[in-house]
Amino acid sequence: NKKPTLDFVSIASNPVSHSADCQRYLAYAGSNLVVIYDPKSNKNLKTLRGHKNRVNCVRWVNDTTIVSCDSDGVVYLWHDVLSPSVAHIVLATHKKSVNNLTVFHYKGEMGTLIASTAADGTIHILRFKSPSDFSVLQTLSLQNNMMEAIALTHLPSSPTVPVLVMGGVDSHIHVYVHENEAFVKRCALRGHENWIRSIAPVVIDDGSILIASASQDHRVRVWRLRQSLEKKKDNLEYDIYSLTRSAQRLQHESLDYTIELETILIGHEDWVHGVCWHPRVDSSQPLRLLTSSMDRSMVIWGPSEDSTIWEEQVRMGQFGGLHGMTGQMGYFGAYFTPSGHDIIAHGYHGSFHLWHKEKASHWVPLPTISGHFAAITDAVWSPSSDYFMTTSTDQTTRLWARLSSTNEWHEMGRPQIHGYDMKCVSFIPSQDHRLVSAGDEKVIRVFDAPSLVLSNLKKLSSIDYDTSQPRASVAVIEPKSLSNKAVSQSNDATDDDLWSAPPLEEQLLTHSLWPEIQKLYGHPNELISLTCNHSGTLLASACKAKKEQFAHVRLWSTSSWSEHQPAIPGHKNTVTRLCFSPDDRLLISVSRDRSIIVYLLSDSTGQYLPAFRQPAHDRIIWDVCCSQVSLSSSLSRYFICTVSRDKSFKLWSLDLSSSSSSPPSSLSLLLKHKFKSPLTSCCVFGSLFAFGFESGAIAFWTLSSPSSSSPSFSSLSRIPSSDCHGSSVSRLSFRQTSDSILRLLSVSSDHSTRLFSIPSSFFSVSSDL
Repeated sequence: NKKPTLDFVSIASNPVSHSADCQRYLAYAGSNLVVIYDPKSNKNLKTLRGHKNRVNCVRWVNDTTIVSCDSDGVVYLWHDVLSPSVAHIVLATHKKSVNNLTVFHYKGEMGTLIASTAADGTIHILRFKSPSDFSVLQTLSLQNNMMEAIALTHLPSSPTVPVLVMGGVDSHIHVYVHENEAFVKRCALRGHENWIRSIAPVVIDDGSILIASASQDHRVRVWRLRQSLEKKKDNLEYDIYSLTRSAQRLQHESLDYTIELETILIGHEDWVHGVCWHPRVDSSQPLRLLTSSMDRSMVIWGPSEDSTIWEEQVRMGQFGGLHGMTGQMGYFGAYFTPSGHDIIAHGYHGSFHLWHKEKASHWVPLPTISGHFAAITDAVWSPSSDYFMTTSTDQTTRLWARLSSTNEWHEMGRPQIHGYDMKCVSFIPSQDHRLVSAGDEKVIRVFDAPSLVLSNLKKLSSIDYDTSQPRASVAVIEPKSLSNKAVSQSNDATDDDLWSAPPLEEQLLTHSLWPEIQKLYGHPNELISLTCNHSGTLLASACKAKKEQFAHVRLWSTSSWSEHQPAIPGHKNTVTRLCFSPDDRLLISVSRDRSIIVYLLSDSTGQYLPAFRQPAHDRIIWDVCCSQVSLSSSLSRYFICTVSRDKSFKLWSLDLSSSSSSPPSSLSLLLKHKFKSPLTSCCVFGSLFAFGFESGAIAFWTLSSPSSSSPSFSSLSRIPSSDCHGSSVSRLSFRQTSDSILRLLSVSSDHSTRLFSIPSSFFSVSSDL
């Protein structure tokens, strides 16, 4: 009764200012998913599926409830988020993308308020009591004056009176006070010279409220809201746009309040995207404000000892002159953990950064989670099964391995950081740690692992390599270049060069590239599919093709890196996937032209020749996989599985004799099964097949009696919905890893990489499979 278990999931944060919120756990937006991350275990615990488009903001309501919003204008509420079955409901909808959310708990009848701001210039304010008891309290319409930042607080000395503070494209901070069952605008604060990106209020010891605002003008302003001690003058006019350095007044019932500019924090050199107050740990906790900016730095600010001026206390995250894809592009947000001893930040490329306070004013970086920030297009296991590679339209290829000390999976290298979207990747089994990748550049690039990376993999993940083979020590990307250039030829790495823990983002960017050793030219269009045969002697590739003349399959020799034979025609449209049979006797291709072609290896010439082309599905065929069983010493049976947008998979068989002189003429269809969702990927291990769907689901089927005259194919199980992807599965791959566990690697257009452990009851590997 055991089921597949989700061991590992990685996904980067979305590149927006308000994509995360930290309480006991960090909840963040990754593609169309809400992800829950535990900083203590340094592991993603859960992904919440439901949004159809990019999630823009995530906020905790309480320890078990999350509210999130997306680019479709939908606001979702998730409750019991840590339970096996998470429920979600729609709280509100806007006509355009929702940018930000805020949550505040009030005393008395007001309860919990949730406010959302959208690109259509509307703000929904909801009163929330429970998942079954909530209502829209008010909707504000600001027309084209879109608000990017929004926060709820209360009036000083009046904790039951809500105050809504927001800012956006007009560079003003608008203050609304709740009166007579509605929010009424009371003042607008001027001072910022560009869009306002973030607002954060905090109640301080004297009962007044400090409001921090961050802007694209590179400045952070801190405003003080407090009850006025002066008596109201009858002839005083309350101009909502008036502002003096001393104070601006607002009134609520019989009480007067003032808002004054407390300080301007000048220290960032680029847009400031985030402000976050230090949590109140105890009564002696000093006032501290964390700011995060696109200038690649985070700063902790606080009042001086005499409280007269605000000073920079700590600065973190400067990465020298690194920039672009090979450097840190700055921070969208940074958050204190509840203890205040850790800071979690997320950057422009979705990367996370974790800092820990060892002592006062001394913070050290620690390893944390990472992941792709765009659709993942391909994944492949290393020949030794010790690690795997993923590649993505985020223009990176990443290496993932298991730490020997903890058995947890981490990103341990970034072999390629490119300038084009990547589409396919493959290893060369016959060559030690050699990688091939391709994408929109139309060029196939071959990489060899450098000695420093392999030394680190050996130290941290117990992965062996051939020390006698000459290797470059490291690789770099030269300015205005797309090639990883070897720096020096050396197999010796000193202890100072080796990592003591999984690499930080800076180390991944600068010290884990693989040097390029070869380029292969010949395809006229963007590469789509790439695979190496099991013996490691040939590499097969195919590119995007709108015309029949470009829908060729090319074969390359891995020893000479020249074309093994002339390009093989046959398809009429793009070849979507290539696959070799386990004995390399067959090469199989599937295409957008809805057909399958089987190429047979010629014993006399060593070339693959088309045996037949066969129509297979009613729509695009996305993937193909092949298994093999020996019926006798001279007769083999091949099982070929295809999956298609027509919502079906088909299982075909082909019996082939080693002594036969005539090529086969067609495949025999064993089974066709229709699903509710289109299929996008498939893979096989022995008698176990896995199928990936456009919906993100994954299903398992098993093949029984493969050697008999009538083999059967039956459904086995599905991955639980809570562990599935949020959108189309791009690639599936089985592998029995070095710890003797069968694992399923799954990647998706939802930016996530997932690793499942498959129970032994799910598969049987007989001697002839």
